[in-house]
Amino acid sequence: LCYINEQNPGSNYCDQSNQQYPCAAGKSYFGRGPLQLS
Repeated sequence: LCYINEQNPGSNYCDQSNQQYPCAAGKSYFGRGPLQLS
């Protein structure tokens, strides 16, 4: 099973509580699909 489009695009995946790796201002993450590992 492989999804072509992101299934839950309502989130920008930013964890505001993470002080060690804060979110970049004005940036967001979007899923890019499966990655081949081998």
